Amino acid sequence: MKRKTAMLLALVMTASLYGCGSSEAENQGAVETSTAAVSEEVAETATEATTETEESSSDASAEAGSSEEAGEAGADLSALEGTYIELFPEFAKEEYKDWWVECINAYETDEATVESYYKMLTESYVGTLKGQEAVDTYTAESFLFDCYFENDIATITIDGNTISGADADGNEIFSHEYTYVEDVDAAYGEAVMPGYFHVYKTDDVDAGDYTYFAFTDDTPAGEYHIEFRYGADLEGMGSFVDGDYAYWMASGILQDYDEEMIHDCIKLFVDENVGGEE
Repeated sequence: MKRKTAMLLALVMTASLYGCGSSEAENQGAVETSTAAVSEEVAETATEATTETEESSSDASAEAGSSEEAGEAGADLSALEGTYIELFPEFAKEEYKDWWVECINAYETDEATVESYYKMLTESYVGTLKGQEAVDTYTAESFLFDCYFENDIATITIDGNTISGADADGNEIFSHEYTYVEDVDAAYGEAVMPGYFHVYKTDDVDAGDYTYFAFTDDTPAGEYHIEFRYGADLEGMGSFVDGDYAYWMASGILQDYDEEMIHDCIKLFVDENVGGEE
């Protein structure tokens, strides 16, 4: 997860400096905070990720024998099967705060610093703007990421190669069968992470906003959550801060998650953000 999500994490570290926890309207008039160091980290992370991804891709191609075979290996969604709810509302539940604090205490013990990290890690991903509206509103020094499901979807279910979504009352909003299309690079300005998203498409002509789904490498078994985007157009799917998908990355956790899974997910999140672990 580290190298596949590191650029997004660095971006949200920037957002945390901007004031996670106050409303977006209040934040728009906030005094700008210098984020040169974090911006440099984003660029360095992307460069490192590009090198590591190229090396791993080379190894994978050698093992698979051809790029076509490598593509086929990721052509189904079996590793993601299950029904998902939004991750960050679960992260923010008061019942898990003690576990957040315990994990952060492995790296920081000052009470004020721990509380600051807790707020950053639970509140920096709850923006409500995406796409052009977000681009017009945010700056490089001040933004939040939206990690919610879009279009009033409360649950996303992956069953074989069928993806469906339902509202809070359980009413189905969409259901389509998808086929792997290609990998798409992620981009932040001029920084690029090759093959960051694995893209799937449905041939259903009425799919609309659910024509494409793009998933990162995260899985419930490996990283205890998933991250993805969906939309009617593939253009801009890989851009973090430009285009129709700017400042949005849906994040989900299995609806039937147990205490071990949420604890593992929180620990992983803290280790990567606070501890800087690989």
